[in-house]
Amino acid sequence: MVDYIRTREFKPTTMLALRQLVNEIGDETVLYKDLAQVPSDKVRNFGNDMYMVTETVRLMQKSGKPTFAAGDLATLMNYKKHVDNATTFIPTWVKVAVAIALGLGTMVGWKRIGRHGGGEDRQEPPHLRAGCGRRDYGHGDDRRR
Repeated sequence: MVDYIRTREFKPTTMLALRQLVNEIGDETVLYKDLAQVPSDKVRNFGNDMYMVTETVRLMQKSGKPTFAAGDLATLMNYKKHVDNATTFIPTWVKVAVAIALGLGTMVGWKRIGRHGGGEDRQEPPHLRAGCGRRDYGHGDDRRR
């Protein structure tokens, strides 16, 4: 499935790999009952497997290969929707926290950006400017701080 996602070239083994991965996800879902109960050492693999399945299904639907019967396609899209809901969910508190952080950062930093047109701040030494890193300006070791 990794090759299919990378190359977008459908092979018969792609469908077999998809079926096997869907079965493994189903077995683990039955075993753990809830994503919160998946052991921490398996969460990463479980989430990656779910992402691989949904991305493969999305690419199959987009390319039209292979063709599915209408009922099979509806079932597959329903499965994809539920897996996407489980893996791409962002809690509301995270969205609010990010919005507040961006807002506060803009409130604090707007004056510096506006004053200098987004350019370099001339009050800082050149080697301390954002994005410049440490450069050797030909002054030798006596200028290092």
